[in-house]
Amino acid sequence: MTYSIQRFTQIHAGDAELEQDRRVIIEYDYTAGSPATMYAPNGDPGHPGEPSDVEILSVTDNDTGEDLMAAVDMDSIEQYVLENHEPEPSGPDPDEFYDRNVCEEY
Repeated sequence: MTYSIQRFTQIHAGDAELEQDRRVIIEYDYTAGSPATMYAPNGDPGHPGEPSDVEILSVTDNDTGEDLMAAVDMDSIEQYVLENHEPEPSGPDPDEFYDRNVCEEY
């Protein structure tokens, strides 16, 4: 699934006087990691966990739409996304469920 996140980031244009912070839109694919387990349910030895993974698909300027993939530090972008990714909630929205049931009673 492809996600999108916004942040301010440093843009490097090769010339120190051109460097500036710009708001960018980062589109990425996110694969959740898995926790380590000491033992399997049947008592067998467990397995080491897998870290989460992110693949950056695009980095564009929020105002101009300019492609900035070559002008940003990809390691810092990936780290930012891994630290700030918000997984989609699973199951129905509890507020929507409550509102629907309250409305149906009256």
